[in-house]
Amino acid sequence: MVTRADGTLAGAVTLHQMVVLHRPTPVGRITALVVDDSVRGQGIGRALVAAAEQALADSGCGLLEITSNERLADAHAFYAHLGYERTSVRFAKLLAPAPPRT
Repeated sequence: MVTRADGTLAGAVTLHQMVVLHRPTPVGRITALVVDDSVRGQGIGRALVAAAEQALADSGCGLLEITSNERLADAHAFYAHLGYERTSVRFAKLLAPAPPRT
């Protein structure tokens, strides 16, 4: 997280690490990156991504993925500017909750 001098939140990143069968090392993922509109363009997003890259590399990850909603074109341009490439399309389906067990 990044805070302003007054202690309010300016930005945050969340990370996930997973072992997958098709890679020799764990895969890291940025699952959320948020920077307040009022401080965008000041390097906070770039610093959060750099910190995420370092933390995941230090924990043994060999690949970092970033998930991003398809409608967030500005975010996609930002990630591309940082050297990330679009590599796949993800499909999702909401599942109905399982009935209670008796």
